[in-house]
Amino acid sequence: MLDPIVDLAPGAEENDLATAFADVLRHNLRTNARAQKSFGAMRATVHFVAVDTTQAVTMRFDHGRVTIHEGNIGIPAITFCGAREAILGLTIVPLSPCLALPIPARPRDWAALRGLYSQLAERKLTIYGFFSHARLVTRVIRILSSRSA
Repeated sequence: MLDPIVDLAPGAEENDLATAFADVLRHNLRTNARAQKSFGAMRATVHFVAVDTTQAVTMRFDHGRVTIHEGNIGIPAITFCGAREAILGLTIVPLSPCLALPIPARPRDWAALRGLYSQLAERKLTIYGFFSHARLVTRVIRILSSRSA
């Protein structure tokens, strides 16, 4: 497999949400073989909208390459919408190695899952397109999470 490519589009360097995602992706793809496999299989457009800071980021995945844009570009397959803290909280969601299901083994895993579930239940975080693209949602969380196996 080729080395994963994480690019920031022109103008995205000033968006701190875009640069945070780029840093997380570079780190996770360097250290996690399972994330690399999921990353190589993805070809989609994913939006992230932080409603409290009015920041929007678009990730365009193309089989081993992602370009991170500032703002909304194209028609997304899925959109994560919520507070900036809730969106960045996706980077600590623990996933099991085989089924991509959250299996908490430690108390901090329970806390991370409880936080994610409560944000989803209270509609502080909404995932548009979840039911039609559940596999893509799982892959996005896997490549973003530093705690997936």
